[in-house]
Amino acid sequence: MKICAYKEIKLGDFTAKQFTLFECKHLFSVIFYWFVGDGWQDRYHDHAFRAVSLRLWGSYQERVMYPGGDVEEVPRNTSRWRYFPRRHMHMLGQSKGCLVMLVAGPWRRFWSEIKDGRVRTLTWGRKVSNVSD
Repeated sequence: MKICAYKEIKLGDFTAKQFTLFECKHLFSVIFYWFVGDGWQDRYHDHAFRAVSLRLWGSYQERVMYPGGDVEEVPRNTSRWRYFPRRHMHMLGQSKGCLVMLVAGPWRRFWSEIKDGRVRTLTWGRKVSNVSD
C-alpha cells in the first residue's frame, strides 16, 4: 500500500510525474499525473487495471494501437473524462503540461508493453515476467 508517494516515470522523450495519493492494488488507487514532453514515450503499454481519468488542466497526445497493429494518433484536449479498459494499448506524448487524476480499480498481476517490436509481460514493481518477439 502507498500513501502520498511521488516518482518520475521517463520513457523515451516523455515524462510523467506521478503523485500517488492512495494505492492499494487489491482495492483501488487515486493517482495524479503531470505529463510534459516534446517527444513520445518509447513504448506502447496497457494496464493492470481499469481506470477513469479526469483531465484537470492542459492536453497531451496519444497513440492508440488496435488489435491487428493499426495505430491512430489522437489529441486529448476535448473530453475531460475518460475510461481506460485494461487492454487499452497506447503511448503518450507531446504535452506542454497536463494534469490528470486517475482512479483505478483493483490491479491484476500482469500487464504488457511493446518496445522495438518485442512484447514484455510485466508484474507488480515493473518486474519482467516474459519477453517475446
